[in-house]
Amino acid sequence: MAKKKQEAELTPAYENESVIPTREERIADFSIYSLFAQPDEFSNGMDELRSRRLYCRLMETLKSGRYEDEKDAIDASFSDEGRPLYERYGDSPDDALAKIRELTEKPAEVFLDKKEASFRSAFLPYLESVLIAGMRAKVLVNTWWRLVNYGFSAQPFDETKEPDLTGEDGAKYYSVSDFPYRSVSEMPAKDKEAFRQVTLDVYYVLESICSLYHTTEPARADEEDNTFRPYPKEGYSMEKLAKDWEYETPGELYDSWEHEPELYLSFALYRFDEALYYAFKYVGNEYKEYLSSLNVAEDWNGASRRLQEYAFYYEGQDYNSIMK
Repeated sequence: MAKKKQEAELTPAYENESVIPTREERIADFSIYSLFAQPDEFSNGMDELRSRRLYCRLMETLKSGRYEDEKDAIDASFSDEGRPLYERYGDSPDDALAKIRELTEKPAEVFLDKKEASFRSAFLPYLESVLIAGMRAKVLVNTWWRLVNYGFSAQPFDETKEPDLTGEDGAKYYSVSDFPYRSVSEMPAKDKEAFRQVTLDVYYVLESICSLYHTTEPARADEEDNTFRPYPKEGYSMEKLAKDWEYETPGELYDSWEHEPELYLSFALYRFDEALYYAFKYVGNEYKEYLSSLNVAEDWNGASRRLQEYAFYYEGQDYNSIMK
C-alpha cells in the first residue's frame, strides 16, 4: 500500500518548462569554480590589473607638471590614501567591476566552450544510473512524471482508476508502479529520448544547486580559507531546505521534481560538484578518472538512511535488490 504522498499523488498538469540556463547564467555559475580551482591566476590577474593602473596614473602625474620633484610625483601616484577603491582597477566603479568580472568569467567561458560538453558526456552515465535506481526504488516520483510529460510510455500510477486508499479528507492514494527498465539500453527509442531529456534536466538542476550552494555557503571561520568544500554528501534537513527556499512548511518541497535531488540525491550533488571542480583545476582528464572510479551501488547504499527518512515509498532496499 502506498504511503502518504501529500501533493505527489497528483498527476502534473503542465508542460515541462525548460531548466536549461542561459549562457550568461552558466558563465556566472562556472566563474565560482574558476575562483576555487585557479586562485593564483585570479590573484595574478588582479595584481597585473592594478600594476597597469599604477603605471597609467604615474604617466599622467608626471605629465601634469604639478610636481617639481619627480620623486614627489611618484609617491603621489602610488598613494591610495583618499582615493576611491575602484581607481585601483578602473576609471569608474562600473569599469573596475567589468575588468574584475572579466578575470573570473574568461576561464568560465573557455571551460564552457571547450570542455563542458566533454565533462557532461562523462558525467551523464553516472547520473543515468542514479536516476534509474531512484525510479526503480519509487523515490523520484515527480521526476518520473516529468518523464511522462516528455512522452515516456509508463506512468508511476494511473489516477483515472480506483485509488488504493482514500483518506478521511477524500485524498486519493496510489501504489507506485514498478519502473520497467534497468538501463537506458533496454528502452525503446521513444522512452530512451524522454529519459535522456530528463537526465539533462537533472544535470542542469545539479549545476544550479551546486553553484548556489557556493554563493550562500555559511561564513567560513577563517575568511582567508579558500579551500573548496563540495556540496555535503549527507545533504541538509528538510527544515533547512524549506527555509532556504522560503517555504512555509517543509512539505512544500514535495511539490516539485526540482527539489528531489536535494531531498534524495545529495550524494549525486556531491559527486557532480567535486567532479566539476577537478575539471576546472586540472588541464587533463583527471575528472574522467574520478568519474570512472564512482560506484553507484555504494553511493546509493550510503544514502539509505536519508532515503528512508524523506522518501514516501522507499522501503530500505539496497541497490542490488532495487536492480533485480
